[in-house]
Amino acid sequence: MPLVIPVFFIGVAAVIFGVWFVIRCSWHRRSRDELVHMVQVGSWRYLSSAITELRRRGDDVSIYAPSIIAKLVSESKIERAYAHIHLVDLYPDLASEIEDFSPTDTVEICRAKAAPLLARYGVSHVA
Repeated sequence: MPLVIPVFFIGVAAVIFGVWFVIRCSWHRRSRDELVHMVQVGSWRYLSSAITELRRRGDDVSIYAPSIIAKLVSESKIERAYAHIHLVDLYPDLASEIEDFSPTDTVEICRAKAAPLLARYGVSHVA
């Protein structure tokens, strides 16, 4: 009986690793056009993975930053939170410019704190 538990955990770990590996490989097989479409559609679920894969392939992903920056001033706190998470994850240099930004603040405060990025990227305050 004592060997059953370690074997079970090894099996679970192997399954988790296998699923992770299959998912990771699926991103490598996607075409550039498909990845770009995922970014342009703006699905938060796939945005980070798509931009990361495009970066891995050598694409200039800085062109996608303005769409994320624009969502920092969205009326929706959830959308602002997703935008902030993706900015920190994908563009840490830009995120460091607005370290005191909090997506739970009011829209007015978010606009004020994100103003330098909004101005630099020519993003309007309407998201």
